Parts: sequence; structure tokens; C-alpha cells
Amino acid sequence: MGFVVYVDDSEDYAKVHKESCELYQERDEDEIDTIHWKSGFETMKEALNYAQKTGKSKVRTCGSCIKN
Repeated sequence: MGFVVYVDDSEDYAKVHKESCELYQERDEDEIDTIHWKSGFETMKEALNYAQKTGKSKVRTCGSCIKN
């Protein structure tokens, strides 16, 4: 299982999801300039590191697919 990061520039946040997350699986393939998905992370730590490097003020994990 891998991880992906959803980045929303207009809302100033990045959110880590599992690749199997319904939100990622049902994403709209037509990304716009202010919203994109970044995939290819093997671990949640790698995905969180990327999310933090985006410089967004809010970095979090998905409440649906990642339970703390």
C-alpha cells in the first residue's frame, strides 16, 4: 500500500491519503492549477515529508482512510 498527497493551493493545505482511499480512487482526472495529487510515496512518513515541504499552513492526514 502506498500513499498520496492532495495539495490545495487556494485553501493552503496538503493532506496525506492512502492510495486505496475512496477520495483518491474517485478523483477527477482533470486537475486545475490550484489543486493536484502527488503520488508515489511508499510510506506515510515520505508523504508527510512531501506535504510539509509544500509550505502549506495546514498539513494533515485524511480522517477517512488514516485512523490515528
